[in-house]
Amino acid sequence: MNCEEAQPLFSAYLDRELTAAQNGELAVHAIGCAVCQKELNGLLRMKFLVARLPSRQMPADLRQSIQDATAAAPIPPPPTPSFPWWWIPCLALGGLALWIFSQRYQPIPANLPMAQRPAEVDQTAKLKPEAVARFVGNENERRNRWN
Repeated sequence: MNCEEAQPLFSAYLDRELTAAQNGELAVHAIGCAVCQKELNGLLRMKFLVARLPSRQMPADLRQSIQDATAAAPIPPPPTPSFPWWWIPCLALGGLALWIFSQRYQPIPANLPMAQRPAEVDQTAKLKPEAVARFVGNENERRNRWN
């Protein structure tokens, strides 16, 4: 443990709020570091002096006025959000779904002959009558070819 890690823990160390492991590490560091020892001694002295201060009682009329003011004031309801946070992911998913369905994506099987592919997929394919007749054939040939 170094001084930068130890100094934020001094108050918790003096109030005995640290775990046993943290307490041990801080004690070992403070024993070997003169700067941290001086800082800890100063905080311990201040804690001791504050504890010795006489306690003062709150005036009765001040206590009563605080109790009256807090009892009469209604507790306001918690603020409602103007836009529910959960709408953001719903709108994003809805927009994504609309975009996907608007693309009119139609997969074309890889084993589909060029003569049967749509014209927008292959602009160079020219459908000649003899090519169509060769691929279409009769119904039995088509079933056997694809199965």
